[in-house]
Amino acid sequence: MTSVRYARQLLLMLAAVSAMLLGACYDDGLITPPEENDGDSCCATLSVAVTSSTANGPLGGVTVALRKGMDVVSTKQTNDAGVATFTDVCNAEYNIRLTKDGYSVAEKGDIFITRCDTTRVEIAMRATTTTNPDSCCTSILRIIPTNHQGNPISGAQVKLTGPNGYQRIVESTLDGATFRELCRGAYAIRIAREGFKVHESVVEVGCGTEATERRGLVGLDQPNDSCCQARLVVGARDAATGELLNGAVVKLWKGGQLYRTLTINGRAVVFEELCEGGYGISITREGYRGVEDDVRVNCNSVGELWKNLERIVTDSCCNNLATIRVLDAVTRRPIAEALVKLRRNSAILESARTNGDGVARFDGMCVGEYSVIIEREGYNPTDPRFNVVCGQGAEITVTMQPKAVNPPDSCRTASLSLTVFDGARDAEIGLAGVTVVIKYGGAIVATGMTNREGVYVRGELSGHRTYEVVLERDGYTRMAFPLQFGECTTIRKAVRLIPQ
Repeated sequence: MTSVRYARQLLLMLAAVSAMLLGACYDDGLITPPEENDGDSCCATLSVAVTSSTANGPLGGVTVALRKGMDVVSTKQTNDAGVATFTDVCNAEYNIRLTKDGYSVAEKGDIFITRCDTTRVEIAMRATTTTNPDSCCTSILRIIPTNHQGNPISGAQVKLTGPNGYQRIVESTLDGATFRELCRGAYAIRIAREGFKVHESVVEVGCGTEATERRGLVGLDQPNDSCCQARLVVGARDAATGELLNGAVVKLWKGGQLYRTLTINGRAVVFEELCEGGYGISITREGYRGVEDDVRVNCNSVGELWKNLERIVTDSCCNNLATIRVLDAVTRRPIAEALVKLRRNSAILESARTNGDGVARFDGMCVGEYSVIIEREGYNPTDPRFNVVCGQGAEITVTMQPKAVNPPDSCRTASLSLTVFDGARDAEIGLAGVTVVIKYGGAIVATGMTNREGVYVRGELSGHRTYEVVLERDGYTRMAFPLQFGECTTIRKAVRLIPQ
């Protein structure tokens, strides 16, 4: 073989080997390609099952919006089986918002998609009534955290928790943190930022309103508050049957002020991110006797509290109608969208908003004495009492005094430190859970509840005024007494509440 022919044969052999190696680089069905990286995939499925909390069955025709933060990713409608299915969902944290005519808007957060599988979420929607429709979910709330000088603080984590437990978190800028599409109701505010103490408070959101709330933060020597991650589970059962009481309203109180409100729906409620300290719990449900208790939350603990509620014996006359008409004390014109809270034995039974004629109605009322707390932005709150008569019901007209634009107060640094003792005991034992109402000129200026030591503290009162203080608690005689301030000082007062 000549050298030319040998070189030619060698080149052909190398070409053949190269072709074989190149073919091995292709998927010919014998070589399994590498798996996709699940972290970057959009292959998950989210199934949202919606039921009616009253009919306890599937709810079709519900519009389900899948969102990242406030951005809508996709929208589906539930089928006849009450299910809306989202496919090709990417790995991320989501929340959903559910709407349907005749039902209250429902929201749920903390939906984490991390793998290529199916995640199922179940949620119940509550039907609205003609007397208390829930169609007001367009409100805007801006929360501005500030330092001790009143200047806005950026970089604060502002968490808003709604009446149904749904949470939203927005990081504040110098313009604050803005929350949109809020439904009417009470919301819990929690603000956390490095170098400041965790701030917690409550704000009432009206119907179709736009409001700005400023919240002052207190600085810390330590970089953060490390004892504000506790969880408290609270449930309620029927004392006779042991069944879970759906619809029971659970309120958490702190320092005599309402801290957060949740409603039991299918399982016990969970209060999260609680700071160490003492809290008060009240549980109410229509047709049952309300209960109250005190609980101590330790640093980053997990606690559980269950209460049995006794059913109220059915009254033989409970088909009465109560009509509350609210007027402006100056112009005598009807006040629309006033919040009317119906109370009996210091427990709030239900609430309603006045219509365009300034009227709120409560049906199914039993015979007895009731009171209502009426609140409206721009007016001083009031709490009139009335009696329901069998077959006649009740109809009252209430006037609300507009707030003065520039009140003639010489100061606003007066305060009350009140201690309530149990009159049934000789020893000075504090009485917890006493409702404290402070009035001026017949209008409510402050409300709260005594803590586990029987103490209630209220600041920002005006000097050169005489207030009326009212104390109420189930099983005890109602007490009222005057509170007179000269200069802005702190009045310390101790009283005994006498059992009925």
